[in-house]
Amino acid sequence: MPVALGRISIQSSRSKDGSFTVNAQGIPAGDILVVAVGTTTNGTTTTSFSDGKLTSPPAPGCVSLPSPPPPPGDGNGGGSGG
Repeated sequence: MPVALGRISIQSSRSKDGSFTVNAQGIPAGDILVVAVGTTTNGTTTTSFSDGKLTSPPAPGCVSLPSPPPPPGDGNGGGSGG
């Protein structure tokens, strides 16, 4: 399916071996889509997170991700007080 002019379509998937596949359409000619992916593990739960940015050459030599999301079950939900 073609992407509308001025729109970018990005789909990604993670394989069991830990590899990521990114399918991006609509990137303007000469521009670069930089995608960074991180993975965290908490017990038996693995969470992947990513961020991307459309930029112009030259490609960055290094990228960093924001802090990962909290593991499931952390934060302000559930639990009992004492």
